[in-house]
Amino acid sequence: GNAAYIPLTQRGAANGVATLDASSLIPDAQIPATIARDTEITSAISTHAAAADPHTVYQKESEKAVANGYASLDATGKVPSAQLPATASTDDSIIYAVALG
Repeated sequence: GNAAYIPLTQRGAANGVATLDASSLIPDAQIPATIARDTEITSAISTHAAAADPHTVYQKESEKAVANGYASLDATGKVPSAQLPATASTDDSIIYAVALG
């Protein structure tokens, strides 16, 4: 044999090479059972999406900076003043005056 060619007897055979079907895809019979199929993935995604709240340890992005949600942080890592209550002061001099009594 010529090293540039694969013998036809190795096509689709154990320890050989996979073949391609008419769509240029590896036939399902030559893919290990441990590899998920498109139908399995589609089903898993549908099941996940239908769950009441599959991410109970996370807060939803849609709840950021809205009523009954959570405050966001600006580029400096602080809560923007627009999300602070009207009675909160962002002026350090007021806080200092209160501290002095």
